[in-house]
Parts: sequence; structure tokens; C-alpha cells
Amino acid sequence: MLFESEDCFKSLDDFVLHSACLDTPLVIAFSDISYLEITLNWIVAIERVSVENYLIVALDVETFQFLNEKNLPTVAMFLDDTNRGLELPWLTRLWELRLHVFQYLAYAECDFIHSDVDAVWLQNPIEDLLLREDYDLLFSSGTNYPLETARKLGFVACCGFFYVKASNSVGKLFEDIATASTISGDDQVGLNRVLSNSDFGWIVSQGVYHLRKVSHFLDKTDDGKFLCSRQTIPGFSDAYNLRVGILPHHLVQRIPQNNTDVYLKHPLASRDLEHRISTLAENGCWFLSGKWKSSCFNRSNILSLCNRQVDS
Repeated sequence: MLFESEDCFKSLDDFVLHSACLDTPLVIAFSDISYLEITLNWIVAIERVSVENYLIVALDVETFQFLNEKNLPTVAMFLDDTNRGLELPWLTRLWELRLHVFQYLAYAECDFIHSDVDAVWLQNPIEDLLLREDYDLLFSSGTNYPLETARKLGFVACCGFFYVKASNSVGKLFEDIATASTISGDDQVGLNRVLSNSDFGWIVSQGVYHLRKVSHFLDKTDDGKFLCSRQTIPGFSDAYNLRVGILPHHLVQRIPQNNTDVYLKHPLASRDLEHRISTLAENGCWFLSGKWKSSCFNRSNILSLCNRQVDS
């Protein structure tokens, strides 16, 4: 069984209604207990930039109980424990669950932002980046995975951070992405196959440049090179009647760049948790104080865990 019950999606309804009252997108992330420390770092970072409408989908009992006891916004959608952690097929089940959640929110007409918990918010991108232009979906720029899409389009969309203006058309798109992901076994492959193989037309024009992944993320068939743009890359589909964009890489980064106007950093790292934490720290993305395990905290004083000064 993928997750306990289809009824688990009903637990999203209160957050859908709350988002409608606030008239702001719901920021949604997913975590299990192995990622708890990284998740707390993400929460501190997002609270630091004054984002309050967020939700953590807890994938196990331990995570749900911890977040719930700390009065942090969470819902329970437990995956079974088979091969738990960052290995297949557990990851495949996580990707399937996420796509079900995205469909549910889209059909509920709840605008949302999905963020991996290692995609760390350094500034609030909602008004100045995500809502300033009229797009139905905005994806962060990936590197060159999957290679088939990178070779065809020059760029790829990343599942680690994206914005959705919810509608039935978007719900249908996520249904098709889910089907493609089931075939490929990977949600980013499924996403990019839909964006590159359907009738989406893309306009890549001004402000184009290339970056390269570092060597230890490459294989024999991969030179690591990928296209970026200083502007949003627009795409449109007549079949879905959707306008989709790829965000400028220097504003939502996978590979480090030196500009100061970056909104998020989502640095490439291995699946080893210690390496992932050290990579976040090396990129200026670690905000969680080492005292968190011994601190008495909840949502009301979560910023007491921030290891640097918070602007009032």
C-alpha cells in the first residue's frame, strides 16, 4: 500500500481554506524523521523571511508527533517503512504521493508552492518573483537531469521548487506527469517528458548562458553543461491551455553563483545526510542553531533557534 488511506488527503482541507482566507499560496514540503534536522533548518529559514502559510507533510509517525507537539503546521501521510530512506523504491512511493497531493491541491483550486526542505529560502520570493508575472506554473531551473530533456531543450525543470496557480488544467497536467512518472519511476523524468514531448512551445532568447555541474555528479555520458537564463524562460501549451515558465537560475540556484539577489539556494549534494547538511552550511544556507535538541521551543519562538540575527 502506498499510504494509509485516500482519506489522508482530506487533512489538507483546513489548510486549503486557510490559504483562501489569507489569499496567499500554501507552501508545502515533505519530510520524514531522517530529515528532521534539515526540515527544522528549512522552517527557521522560511520563518526568518516572514512566510507563515506553510505545511509539512509528515511521512512517518515520529515526524508528525514531533512537529505536532511543537505546534508546527503538519499533516500525517505515512508511507510504509519498506526500504525507508533515500533509496528506491521508497523514493518512488514518495514521488507518487507528492504528485497525488499536487493533483488534490490543483483541483481544490489552492495555489501552492512546493519546496524541498533542502531548498533554503534566503529571501521571500512570493510577491517579487512568483506573482509578478502571469504564469500558471513556474519551475526552478534544474541542471541537466534528465539528459534526454536537457539535450532536446537545453534546460530542464526541477521538482525541488515550483509555484502553481491552481486550476483543473493544472490538475490534468499533474495527472499526466504522474502517469509519465509511473512509467519512468522518477517524478523529475516524468515532469520533463511531459514538458518536452507534449505541445509545449518554449522561447529561449535573451540573457542565456551556461553552467556546468561539478565532476563528482557526472558520468561518462554527461558533460555537466546546462543552459540558464537571466530571465524567465516562457512556455505555452494549447492542449493544456497553460503558461509555464522556468525561473532564472541565478535567483533560485542549484549551482552556486555569486549574486546577492538570490531568493533560494538548493545546492546539489549526495544522498548522505551529513554531506547534505555540510553542503547547506558551505553555501550559507544553515540557520539552525546547534542547541535545538536541548531547547524548549515551539512555533511561537522558533526563531530563537536561528543562528544569526533576525531583522525585526
